[in-house]
Amino acid sequence: MKAILGEARFYFAQCVFNCSCQYEAYGRYEKERNNRHNIALGISGVSIVCLCLTVVCWESGWQIFLRILSLLGTFLTAASMIFELYNKEDLTEIMCYHKQAAEDYKQLRDSFMDIIRQIKSNIDDGIVESRLQLCLHDYGILGKYSLPTNGDDYVNAQKSLGLSGQGESFTWSSEEIDKFLPVELRENSSVE
Repeated sequence: MKAILGEARFYFAQCVFNCSCQYEAYGRYEKERNNRHNIALGISGVSIVCLCLTVVCWESGWQIFLRILSLLGTFLTAASMIFELYNKEDLTEIMCYHKQAAEDYKQLRDSFMDIIRQIKSNIDDGIVESRLQLCLHDYGILGKYSLPTNGDDYVNAQKSLGLSGQGESFTWSSEEIDKFLPVELRENSSVE
Protein backbone atom coordinates (compact mmCIF):
# COMPACT_ATOMS: atom_id res chain seq x y z
CA MET A 1 0.00 0.00 0.00
CA LYS A 2 2.97 2.29 0.61
CA ALA A 3 3.97 2.07 -3.06
CA ILE A 4 0.44 2.94 -4.17
CA LEU A 5 0.41 5.90 -1.77
CA GLY A 6 3.75 7.12 -3.11
CA GLU A 7 2.56 6.84 -6.70
CA ALA A 8 -0.72 8.61 -5.94
CA ARG A 9 1.13 11.41 -4.14
CA PHE A 10 3.58 11.81 -7.04
CA TYR A 11 0.85 12.09 -9.67
CA PHE A 12 -1.19 14.33 -7.40
CA ALA A 13 1.76 16.75 -7.33
CA GLN A 14 2.22 16.40 -11.09
CA CYS A 15 -1.43 17.38 -11.61
CA VAL A 16 -1.04 20.39 -9.31
CA PHE A 17 2.02 21.51 -11.22
CA ASN A 18 0.62 20.83 -14.71
CA CYS A 19 -2.56 22.70 -13.80
CA SER A 20 -0.46 25.69 -12.78
CA CYS A 21 1.63 25.46 -15.99
CA GLN A 22 -1.50 25.43 -18.13
CA TYR A 23 -2.89 28.47 -16.30
CA GLU A 24 0.44 30.26 -16.83
CA ALA A 25 0.25 29.50 -20.57
CA TYR A 26 -3.32 30.80 -20.58
CA GLY A 27 -2.12 34.02 -18.95
CA ARG A 28 0.75 34.37 -21.43
CA TYR A 29 -1.58 34.08 -24.42
CA GLU A 30 -4.10 36.42 -22.80
CA LYS A 31 -1.38 39.05 -22.38
CA GLU A 32 -0.29 38.62 -26.01
CA ARG A 33 -3.89 38.86 -27.23
CA ASN A 34 -4.43 42.06 -25.23
CA ASN A 35 -1.21 43.55 -26.63
CA ARG A 36 -2.38 42.77 -30.16
CA HIS A 37 -5.74 44.38 -29.48
CA ASN A 38 -4.00 47.50 -28.13
CA ILE A 39 -1.77 47.75 -31.20
CA ALA A 40 -4.78 47.41 -33.52
CA LEU A 41 -6.63 50.03 -31.49
CA GLY A 42 -3.61 52.36 -31.67
CA ILE A 43 -3.34 52.02 -35.46
CA SER A 44 -7.07 52.62 -35.82
CA GLY A 45 -6.96 55.65 -33.51
CA VAL A 46 -4.11 57.29 -35.39
CA SER A 47 -5.87 56.56 -38.70
CA ILE A 48 -9.03 58.30 -37.46
CA VAL A 49 -7.03 61.32 -36.30
CA CYS A 50 -5.31 61.47 -39.73
CA LEU A 51 -8.67 61.28 -41.46
CA CYS A 52 -10.05 64.14 -39.37
CA LEU A 53 -6.93 66.24 -39.97
CA THR A 54 -7.16 65.50 -43.70
CA VAL A 55 -10.67 66.95 -43.78
CA VAL A 56 -9.53 70.05 -41.88
CA CYS A 57 -6.51 70.52 -44.20
CA TRP A 58 -8.69 69.98 -47.25
CA GLU A 59 -11.16 72.64 -46.13
CA SER A 60 -8.36 75.04 -45.18
CA GLY A 61 -6.41 74.51 -48.38
CA TRP A 62 -3.20 73.44 -46.63
CA GLN A 63 -1.72 71.39 -49.44
CA ILE A 64 1.60 70.55 -47.78
CA PHE A 65 -0.14 69.15 -44.69
CA LEU A 66 -2.56 67.32 -46.97
CA ARG A 67 0.34 65.58 -48.72
CA ILE A 68 1.96 64.64 -45.39
CA LEU A 69 -1.33 63.26 -44.06
CA SER A 70 -1.89 61.39 -47.31
CA LEU A 71 1.49 59.66 -46.98
CA LEU A 72 0.87 58.97 -43.31
CA GLY A 73 -2.57 57.54 -44.13
CA THR A 74 -1.08 55.28 -46.80
CA PHE A 75 1.59 54.10 -44.34
CA LEU A 76 -1.04 53.41 -41.67
CA THR A 77 -3.19 51.47 -44.14
CA ALA A 78 -0.21 49.32 -45.09
CA ALA A 79 0.72 48.83 -41.43
CA SER A 80 -2.86 47.86 -40.63
CA MET A 81 -2.94 45.29 -43.43
CA ILE A 82 0.40 43.79 -42.42
CA PHE A 83 -0.67 43.68 -38.79
CA GLU A 84 -3.91 41.92 -39.74
CA LEU A 85 -1.90 39.24 -41.56
CA TYR A 86 0.28 38.84 -38.46
CA ASN A 87 -2.76 38.88 -36.20
CA LYS A 88 -4.59 36.25 -38.27
CA GLU A 89 -4.16 33.53 -35.62
CA ASP A 90 -6.94 33.63 -33.05
CA LEU A 91 -5.31 33.30 -29.64
CA THR A 92 -8.67 32.97 -27.90
CA GLU A 93 -9.01 29.37 -29.08
CA ILE A 94 -5.53 28.49 -27.83
CA MET A 95 -6.33 30.17 -24.51
CA CYS A 96 -9.49 28.08 -24.18
CA TYR A 97 -7.55 24.85 -24.77
CA HIS A 98 -5.01 25.77 -22.09
CA LYS A 99 -7.77 26.69 -19.65
CA GLN A 100 -9.62 23.44 -20.37
CA ALA A 101 -6.43 21.43 -19.81
CA ALA A 102 -5.87 23.27 -16.51
CA GLU A 103 -9.41 22.46 -15.39
CA ASP A 104 -8.98 18.81 -16.43
CA TYR A 105 -5.72 18.59 -14.45
CA LYS A 106 -7.53 20.16 -11.49
CA GLN A 107 -10.26 17.53 -11.67
CA LEU A 108 -7.67 14.76 -11.93
CA ARG A 109 -5.79 16.30 -9.00
CA ASP A 110 -8.94 15.95 -6.91
CA SER A 111 -9.25 12.29 -7.95
CA PHE A 112 -5.67 11.59 -6.84
CA MET A 113 -6.38 13.41 -3.57
CA ASP A 114 -9.40 11.16 -3.06
CA ILE A 115 -7.21 8.09 -3.66
CA ILE A 116 -4.78 9.36 -1.01
CA ARG A 117 -7.73 9.82 1.35
CA GLN A 118 -8.93 6.29 0.63
CA ILE A 119 -5.47 4.86 1.31
CA LYS A 120 -5.26 6.75 4.60
CA SER A 121 -8.75 5.39 5.48
CA ASN A 122 -7.54 1.81 4.84
CA ILE A 123 -9.96 1.12 1.97
CA ASP A 124 -9.49 -2.24 0.21
CA ASP A 125 -6.25 -2.32 -1.81
CA GLY A 126 -7.97 -3.70 -4.92
CA ILE A 127 -10.46 -0.82 -5.09
CA VAL A 128 -7.76 1.78 -4.56
CA GLU A 129 -5.42 0.23 -7.12
CA SER A 130 -8.11 0.00 -9.80
CA ARG A 131 -9.02 3.66 -9.22
CA LEU A 132 -5.35 4.62 -9.37
CA GLN A 133 -4.96 2.79 -12.69
CA LEU A 134 -7.96 4.64 -14.11
CA CYS A 135 -6.53 7.99 -12.97
CA LEU A 136 -3.12 7.12 -14.42
CA HIS A 137 -4.81 6.30 -17.72
CA ASP A 138 -6.62 9.67 -17.67
CA TYR A 139 -3.37 11.42 -16.75
CA GLY A 140 -1.64 9.86 -19.76
CA ILE A 141 -4.41 10.87 -22.15
CA LEU A 142 -4.54 14.40 -20.76
CA GLY A 143 -0.78 14.79 -21.12
CA LYS A 144 -0.94 13.50 -24.66
CA TYR A 145 -3.61 15.91 -25.86
CA SER A 146 -3.04 19.07 -23.83
CA LEU A 147 -1.21 21.92 -25.55
CA PRO A 148 2.47 22.26 -24.68
CA THR A 149 3.72 24.95 -22.34
CA ASN A 150 7.08 26.70 -22.53
CA GLY A 151 9.98 27.25 -20.13
CA ASP A 152 8.61 30.57 -18.90
CA ASP A 153 5.30 28.92 -18.02
CA TYR A 154 7.24 26.26 -16.14
CA VAL A 155 9.32 28.76 -14.14
CA ASN A 156 6.27 30.95 -13.40
CA ALA A 157 4.35 27.89 -12.20
CA GLN A 158 7.24 27.02 -9.86
CA LYS A 159 7.19 30.54 -8.46
CA SER A 160 3.42 30.66 -8.05
CA LEU A 161 3.46 27.33 -6.19
CA GLY A 162 6.33 28.41 -3.95
CA LEU A 163 8.73 25.79 -5.26
CA SER A 164 12.43 26.44 -5.10
CA GLY A 165 13.54 24.25 -8.01
CA GLN A 166 15.19 25.71 -11.07
CA GLY A 167 14.57 24.24 -14.48
CA GLU A 168 12.72 21.07 -15.32
CA SER A 169 12.58 18.52 -12.56
CA PHE A 170 10.14 15.67 -12.19
CA THR A 171 11.02 14.69 -8.66
CA TRP A 172 9.00 15.80 -5.67
CA SER A 173 10.07 15.86 -2.08
CA SER A 174 7.55 14.70 0.47
CA GLU A 175 7.51 18.24 1.91
CA GLU A 176 6.67 19.78 -1.48
CA ILE A 177 3.78 17.36 -1.99
CA ASP A 178 2.55 17.99 1.54
CA LYS A 179 2.33 21.74 0.76
CA PHE A 180 -0.45 20.98 -1.73
CA LEU A 181 -2.44 18.60 0.48
CA PRO A 182 -4.85 19.31 3.32
CA VAL A 183 -3.28 18.78 6.76
CA GLU A 184 -5.24 15.56 7.29
CA LEU A 185 -3.70 13.93 4.19
CA ARG A 186 -0.10 15.01 4.69
CA GLU A 187 2.71 12.64 5.56
CA ASN A 188 4.24 15.28 7.81
CA SER A 189 1.58 17.53 9.37
CA SER A 190 4.13 20.18 10.41
CA VAL A 191 4.65 21.32 6.78
CA GLU A 192 3.05 24.74 6.15
